[in-house]
Amino acid sequence: MAKQSTSALVQQVAAQLGLNLVAEFPFAQALRRRFRFDFADVERRIAIELEGGVWTYGRHTRPQGYIRDIEKYNIASALGWMLIRVPAHLAHKHLAQYIADAQRLLAQSAIQRALVAIRAANHATRDEIALLEQELAALKQRSKTREPEHASVEEANNKA
Repeated sequence: MAKQSTSALVQQVAAQLGLNLVAEFPFAQALRRRFRFDFADVERRIAIELEGGVWTYGRHTRPQGYIRDIEKYNIASALGWMLIRVPAHLAHKHLAQYIADAQRLLAQSAIQRALVAIRAANHATRDEIALLEQELAALKQRSKTREPEHASVEEANNKA
C-alpha cells in the first residue's frame, strides 16, 4: 500500500478527532502580517504546523526561518491559538498522539478556567465543583498514562 500524503493524513486524523481543518489558514491579517498556519481549526483556535527540513537544514532550521517562526508562534499565542508543532518526518507515526495531547490540554484548561470562574462568582454548589474537580483529575491522570482515546494512525491506515 502506498504511503498516504502528509496533508491527507493530517485531514484524516483530524476528522477522527473531531477537528474541522482549513489548510493554509491566514491568521494575522489584522496585524498586517502574512502568516499562515499549515492547518487550522478556526472555531477551536487549534493550529497544526508541520515542521519540515529538520535534518536537511530546511527553512525552519536556518537562522532567518527560525527567527520568523518564533515571531509567528508568539503572535499566534498572543491571539489565543493553541499551536501543535509536528516534525513532518514523524507525522505518519505520531500525529494522532500530538493532536490528542493538545485536545486533552485544551479540555484541562477549559475545566480549570470554569473552576476559577465558578469559585469567583460562588454560583455553583459544592457537588458541581467536586464533579468538575473529579473530571479535571481524570483528564490529568489520562495525560500521565497517555491512554489512547482514538484509533492509532496505523490502525486508521490499515482500515483504508
